[in-house]
Amino acid sequence: MSESIWALWVGYGSRIASVPSEHSLQNSIDSRVADARVFTMKTLVPNLLNPQILHVAKSFWDWRMLW
Repeated sequence: MSESIWALWVGYGSRIASVPSEHSLQNSIDSRVADARVFTMKTLVPNLLNPQILHVAKSFWDWRMLW
């Protein structure tokens, strides 16, 4: 009986210990924001500046201005 209570106590304690602290949550959020910025600058911006995409956007804008 006491072994099962001890196992519950140890399991509960390890669960409490595994809850991330506020500091580690902030670091996780900061790293995700940094990843998003890197994705934006390395992938999204060059693709938006692609001449073919700019041509399509300009064509769409010209078509919109006709109406």
